[in-house]
Amino acid sequence: MTKPLAVSFFFLLAGCGGPGATTGGGEGDADDAFDFGDGDADGDPAADADSDSDPAGDADADADADADDAETCDGFDDDADGIIDEGCACEVDGSQECWVGDPAMAGVGACNFGTQPCELEGEFPRWGECSGQGSPDAEVCGDGIDQDCDGEDEECDIIDVAIDIDGDCVTASCPESHPFPIACDIDFVGGDARGCVAYDPPSSTVYFQEGDVCNAGHLTGTLTCSTEPGDGLDADNCPINKDDPYYVTDSDECPGDDGGFGF
Repeated sequence: MTKPLAVSFFFLLAGCGGPGATTGGGEGDADDAFDFGDGDADGDPAADADSDSDPAGDADADADADADDAETCDGFDDDADGIIDEGCACEVDGSQECWVGDPAMAGVGACNFGTQPCELEGEFPRWGECSGQGSPDAEVCGDGIDQDCDGEDEECDIIDVAIDIDGDCVTASCPESHPFPIACDIDFVGGDARGCVAYDPPSSTVYFQEGDVCNAGHLTGTLTCSTEPGDGLDADNCPINKDDPYYVTDSDECPGDDGGFGF
């Protein structure tokens, strides 16, 4: 009767798995059968040497790829709880730069750092709220500002439309493919020192007027059109060859009573 017992004991040993056992994946580590040899004790397939379930070596114990577990005294909200540098020492009436949000955006483009004061709370000083911080916004192409804080100002898809029109009270429009006027360069052929540009964004049409008498004169130049709306037209982005220029949003605001289409 001892022989069957020996066989049963052999099968029992063969069926047990220790810490180094494999369970069908052959990966040789101590997690599950589907992570293919990641060499650590978590449930992801990467040998990232941490104890969470994401494949990034971010040295924390949560399931995302950010090292956001511990707050450090650096002006950032490291633990993503909406509070900056809680528990950190500071001197009353002192201040520091601060940032709430994605650290990669901090100090980039429109995302300027805020300021955080050190305040007395009861008997102990602590860092107060962060104020004055910039925030990302929709990018406006070609304006020299990095609104979305990605490190670059998006270039506009633009075209120049040639203008060659008889008359002093005329309009020029951008095409459907690039419907937004963002700049111009205009020459009025006439002796009046006054010139007027009327544009109300995001209209596709711009009104041009020289002096206060219409239907006499000539207009040449270019109208720059974009796929993205701009902020309007002014002396910086739409120069005209007049000593007394007007830049308005309604043609009725141009000089004279008999000019203007009121668009």
